[in-house]
Amino acid sequence: MSEDAQTNASVVRAHDGAPVTEEMASAAAVAAVVAIRQVAAAYAAHQATVHAQLETKKHDRAGFNAPRRNVRKRLPLTWTSR
Repeated sequence: MSEDAQTNASVVRAHDGAPVTEEMASAAAVAAVVAIRQVAAAYAAHQATVHAQLETKKHDRAGFNAPRRNVRKRLPLTWTSR
């Protein structure tokens, strides 16, 4: 392989065909890391909210997480319409 072919093979090009500089690639990498961290922080906040809601629901039912008993369930309408 010639030296020219080796250098051209490592050149990254943008969608318009222009070569991407090291500064552009570095800025893109930093932007990607920032975006990933923002998504992770938003996901963690959402999960914390969901967990807090689950804990609140648990304690609303007599302070323990047990299935409700002796509750009459409604039958489907097809069973009661005869």
